[in-house]
Amino acid sequence: MSRCDRHARTFSYGIAVSGDHRRLGLAKEAIILVLRFYFEERGYQKVNTSVWSFNEPSQKLHEQLGFVLEGRLRRTHFRAGHFYDELLYGMTAEEFAEGHPLTG
Repeated sequence: MSRCDRHARTFSYGIAVSGDHRRLGLAKEAIILVLRFYFEERGYQKVNTSVWSFNEPSQKLHEQLGFVLEGRLRRTHFRAGHFYDELLYGMTAEEFAEGHPLTG
């Protein structure tokens, strides 16, 4: 995890899947495992993550998983001669449980 706040019971994460392993469902599976662990086993109440605006597959994946777009930091990333935004996504434990029933 990139950041955990035990007092507020929030956490954030980042994930990267290399080229040959993309589009195999690995990111989705890994994210669900991380969310299930922090929400169910550790009792955290909210997750935050960010996605670069050029990464449309990651945006779609997070939205399919139930993440809500909560904000946009404009022009924070420079890549291949262009500036891109950082999109801020969040999900509560209750929102996760609606789409992914807890096992415990």
